[in-house]
Amino acid sequence: MNCDIDKLATILGLSQYQKSVLMANRDAYNMSRLVKRGCALYAPRAASRNIFDFVQCIFCGRRADLIGRDKMLVRNTRGIDFRARGFYSAPVGRYRYYADDAGNIIARDVFIRETGRK
Repeated sequence: MNCDIDKLATILGLSQYQKSVLMANRDAYNMSRLVKRGCALYAPRAASRNIFDFVQCIFCGRRADLIGRDKMLVRNTRGIDFRARGFYSAPVGRYRYYADDAGNIIARDVFIRETGRK
């Protein structure tokens, strides 16, 4: 499995941190659904065999992590929203986290202005 992760890291151009997170948690992630958006790696969690989690997945979406170039941006969260040019938002508690393609936190009005621009 390590050689598969090495090939995947080469193809997607992952950083050493992203590669090490995938290697350390290879059973936690669905490797076939990894997506790199800007500098962030979208890593959906592997399917659970619990019926409650299955039903929740249908209505609320899958849990996923966002792994940045050198840090974990969002962990085990549903409802991550990707926008144009690598911008994304994710719910964190009662609030919403807005970030650019490098994972830097930005204000909501900047997020709306940048993603609305053509």
